Amino acid sequence: MRGIVLKLTFLLVYWSLVGCGQELPKDRYLQYLLEDKRESYLAVVDKVLEENIYRLEVTSNKEFYVEPAAINADSVVDMRELIEDRLGLDLINTIFADGAFGVINEVSFFNYRKGFVFSGEHKGIAYIVDESGIEAVAQLDKIDKSDTSIHGKRLYKFLEPHWYIFYEYFP
Repeated sequence: MRGIVLKLTFLLVYWSLVGCGQELPKDRYLQYLLEDKRESYLAVVDKVLEENIYRLEVTSNKEFYVEPAAINADSVVDMRELIEDRLGLDLINTIFADGAFGVINEVSFFNYRKGFVFSGEHKGIAYIVDESGIEAVAQLDKIDKSDTSIHGKRLYKFLEPHWYIFYEYFP
């Protein structure tokens, strides 16, 4: 029993530290990724919006997860190859417009993730359908995590029409 508890404790600590060795990518690097792999990013955006896909994820045990569950993962297996092989990502998520379920306003590419699902630090590229409510910041390279006004919020840096870098921190 003690061995099981030790293993579970080790796994809990390990998973909480996943990504700690990774550095937060710089704004310029993410801008370069968008420029270099624009066709692939656009292909994913088009498919997500066309199919109303809420989430695409390659899990740690290499399973391909698609939401909503009504979409058969086998029918979008080409997306897995595009996400993993071409973009080097394991998570794409969407945000709904004004809380309206089923009306996607943002497709988020998680280029960096550190921490648990609902806590931690994330940075990536976002395609925003309706930009009218977006308040962009000048840079996302130097973030003061002690500033409680940013906790749990998504910050955006404008790249070009519809394309942004996003950053979020959940302590």
